[in-house]
Order: sequence, then structure tokens, then C-alpha cells
Amino acid sequence: IYTLSLHDALPIWNDLSVVAVQSPPALASLVSEQIGADEVVLVAPRRGITGEQLLTLRELSALPFVEAQAGSLRRMLIDSQFEALGLPSRRVVMEFGHPEAIKTAVASGIGVACLFRSAVRRELEAGELREIAVEGVHIAAPVWLVHRRNRTLSPVHTELIGEIRSYFAAP
Repeated sequence: IYTLSLHDALPIWNDLSVVAVQSPPALASLVSEQIGADEVVLVAPRRGITGEQLLTLRELSALPFVEAQAGSLRRMLIDSQFEALGLPSRRVVMEFGHPEAIKTAVASGIGVACLFRSAVRRELEAGELREIAVEGVHIAAPVWLVHRRNRTLSPVHTELIGEIRSYFAAP
């Protein structure tokens, strides 16, 4: 499951009946419900970069980062959270517009990345990537389920909503 920013969802909104977004639109024609939060995790390749399982902010600042594009919702969230924790910048060596490209670069050893757990759950479970904790850091973003107020949801949509709720409720 990938969550969309409102910016990413709007161009395709007419094709969607239900969408999970990180920032709900304030429109009377839409129903928005916060269904959970998506944790941001630091991921690294299976081997290399660092063998540590717990890093300090100082150690983190020395690592090469593969990041979302500057100005993207995910990048702004992570940048602002790290800045608030006293880490104003990171050594970004590569930027991509999609989590799949970021995961591929990390798995190949280019650097570490901060990604939403929902985007890396499968790779963590399969051992393709590994999670590294950062001392004193916990970043999460709310996930909102949005659908049109005037649209009757089909049984398939209702089942999909249940699956999305379960996904974000899972540990």
C-alpha cells in the first residue's frame, strides 16, 4: 500500500473512489477519516554502509542518504523532523521520485533512506533491507482515508476500506 500526498492524488482524483492520503483535502464534497499513522523508518542494505543497529544523530549525519525529491511531502516531513531534533542537514547522494527506486538504490548499497514502513514492510520481512533505529527519533505521519461524500461505495470498496484500516492498524 502506498499513501499519496494530496498533490499526487488530485490529478487522478476522478478515477478514484477511495484514496489513502497523508494530508486530507478540506472539501465539503469529501469525507475524510484518520485511520492511523505510518511510521518513518531508517533502512539500510543487508550489509555495508553501517553494521550498527542503533545510531545517534551524529552518526546518522555521516551516512550517505538516498532520499525523496526535495520539496516532496515525504522529504519535507523528514527534513523538518530532523531539523527539530538538531540535525539540520544530511548527506543526500541521490534523489528519486518514487519509493521503489529509493529501495532499489538502498538495497544496492548506495546509502540509507527514511521511508514509510508501509513502503518497506515486505523488504524488511524478507531481509532485503534492514531497519536501523536512531536514538531518540520517532517520526510518523497520519494516514487519512478519503472518499466522495455523494458516492455510494460498492461492496468491493467497503472491503478495500476494511483492508486498508487493518493494514494501518497492524503492528
